[in-house]
Amino acid sequence: MNVFLLVVFHRRFVNPLQNVTLANPTYVDYGHSAISVVVIWIAAVALGYLTHIVGVLLCGILFRNIPAISVHIFIDDAISGFLRKAALTVILIRGGIGLDPEALKNCRSAILRLGIISPIIEAVVITVLAVLIFHMDVRISLIFGMALAATSPAVTIPTMLGLSKKGYGAHSGVPTVLLAAAAIDNMICLTVANILLAIVFSSRLFFFFF
Repeated sequence: MNVFLLVVFHRRFVNPLQNVTLANPTYVDYGHSAISVVVIWIAAVALGYLTHIVGVLLCGILFRNIPAISVHIFIDDAISGFLRKAALTVILIRGGIGLDPEALKNCRSAILRLGIISPIIEAVVITVLAVLIFHMDVRISLIFGMALAATSPAVTIPTMLGLSKKGYGAHSGVPTVLLAAAAIDNMICLTVANILLAIVFSSRLFFFFF
């Protein structure tokens, strides 16, 4: 938890409570952002009864693209980034708690194949198709492929935990395999995508390879 807070709030590992002077300080409207979070959450819960994932996505699309709403209901970028990191961390922790140690031991090979080989192949296929069909730049296609290859933990992990509680696939270890593979899949795809973003947009060395 300490490491998570240090990463989210961009603090030093040694003496994290020391005051840090920002080069370009920006004003953050915490009150407006907090009210917006509550309003969006209530709307997402209400629309979530339609179909959980579809309802929440529909809520986000409406709040983001209707000018009359987006002008008054908005969340500061810094707070939005914190909420995204916190949500991903909580979801992955839930997935880790739901793992069966015995199934992990017996299904190591399947977990590694699904968590490593599968997203790599998927990312390569998406990259090739993006270049051939949409004529996208190879560098951007690589980032595009890694981003699309990542499994959505917000969909996979709650679904697998729900099925596991009902006893589906518990004896064969299927929920544990998918939970572990989804976590590995996300770590690999997000890490590689961030590395590629840093290389493509922060350095000219990458251009010599293509």
